[in-house]
Amino acid sequence: MMRAWLIAAAMACAAVMAKVLTPEPMVSSQAMREVRLADRIPTAFGDWRVDETVIPIQPSPDVQATLDQVYSDVLARTYVNGRGERVMLSIAYGAQQSRTLQVHKPEVCYVAQGFTVSRITPSAVAYSGQVIRAVRLMSTKGSRYEPITYWIRMGDVQVQGWWEQNWARVRAGLMGRTTDGVLLRVSSISRDVDDAYTIHDRFIGALLRGASESTVRLLVAAEARS
Repeated sequence: MMRAWLIAAAMACAAVMAKVLTPEPMVSSQAMREVRLADRIPTAFGDWRVDETVIPIQPSPDVQATLDQVYSDVLARTYVNGRGERVMLSIAYGAQQSRTLQVHKPEVCYVAQGFTVSRITPSAVAYSGQVIRAVRLMSTKGSRYEPITYWIRMGDVQVQGWWEQNWARVRAGLMGRTTDGVLLRVSSISRDVDDAYTIHDRFIGALLRGASESTVRLLVAAEARS
C-alpha cells in the first residue's frame, strides 16, 4: 500500500501550455539552483519525525525525465508522530510557471494513476493568525482511502482551481515576468475524513513553525503571511 503511494507521489503529469508572451524570469538562475527542498524541509519538527521505515522508491527513467521538465525540485517523505499517526508530504517546486509546463493538481495526477477522486472542496488552513487557501479531496483506489489537503502558490498568491492557477500565470506574463510555483500536498490513509483533515492541519502547522522563515516564504504566498 505504501509502495503504491510512493510511486504515485513520485510521478507527475505534464501540462502543455501555450506561450502567451515571452517574459523575463522573475526568479534568477542562481535562485533556482538554491531551491533544494531536501535541505530546506526539516526532517523533525514538533512531535513529527521522518519515518525511517519507509524507503522511497526511485521513479523510472521516463518518469524522472518528466519530473525534470516540469519541476526544478521534488520532495516526498512520510512522517510519523508519537501517537503513531502518519502523514505523507509531497512538495514540488517549479521555477518558471509561464513557460510550457506548470505544477499539476493532485486531482489530475491521482486520476491518471487509477484513483477515483471525490469531495473536491476549497478550504483553508490556519497559520499564524492568517489563512492559507487550500483544497481538500478524497482519493480512493480499491480498499485504499487517502484524504488529501494541498495548496498551490503561484508567485505572490495562493490559487484554487484551474482558472486561478492559469490567470496568475497569464497575469505575470502580461507584466513581462515569469513566476515560480509550489505545490504542497499532505495525505494520509484513513476512512475518517474529518479526523484526517484535523491531523493534516496539525502537521502543517508544526511544519511551518519548524521551518525557517525563508522556507515559509517559499511555501506560502505573501498574502497568507501578512
